[in-house]
Amino acid sequence: MSHHSDTCGDIVKESADILEFAFDIKCWYSERDIKGAQNYTSVIPEVLANKATRLLVLFNAQANGSQQVLREVQMALSLKLPILIIKLDDSELNNVFKYICSTIQIVEITNMNLAVTAQCIAEEVSR
Repeated sequence: MSHHSDTCGDIVKESADILEFAFDIKCWYSERDIKGAQNYTSVIPEVLANKATRLLVLFNAQANGSQQVLREVQMALSLKLPILIIKLDDSELNNVFKYICSTIQIVEITNMNLAVTAQCIAEEVSR
């Protein structure tokens, strides 16, 4: 899951828990799966290239300005991984994201509490 870690941590954890336990879909996200001394910039490309079957992007205003999220989307596109973007707020994609995400499915899940948002994300991913 690609996301802005300061603002989406709870949603990521809750969504991953639902996907893994209710839908038996394995998830990977950095806060849980990157260990102490590991370097994000070497681990994330390795995971995308060798373990990922798709990229789920949790998109909000902060992700909109994140170079890290942008790089993860670009890498997934170059690897031809399916990508699903979940918009968590009303922020409009900036021009860079609009351009590179023009052929990517975007689902809006806004203004819901954590549990409902996580359940909706899990249902979208499991389709």
